[in-house]
Amino acid sequence: MHKISKFRILDFRGGDSQEFFSVSNDTIANMNGMKVVHAQGKSTMTVGKRLIKQAENGKEYLLSVGQHAAIIRRTNDGKLQYLELQAPSDHIIGGRQEFEEHLGINIKR
Repeated sequence: MHKISKFRILDFRGGDSQEFFSVSNDTIANMNGMKVVHAQGKSTMTVGKRLIKQAENGKEYLLSVGQHAAIIRRTNDGKLQYLELQAPSDHIIGGRQEFEEHLGINIKR
């Protein structure tokens, strides 16, 4: 189980966390303690990279680009990670995953 702020996340693509993250971005942005950052670009990949580059060490974010969303963080030593919520299987490992190791993406600040 993962705890994000005060939210417990453990339903692997369904249930309460899917319902929570499907609400409008405005609803999440207006929650207590949320800081919102916007970026523009010609593609969702460009926008995603621009937002990720702003991630600070030791902080966690809800990254929402186009129709996609992920919980990401940059560790204190600068590694970028995402939270995989799918149930573990032969080809899926649940929990925190490094962008570079699992997606072949290396985004430096």
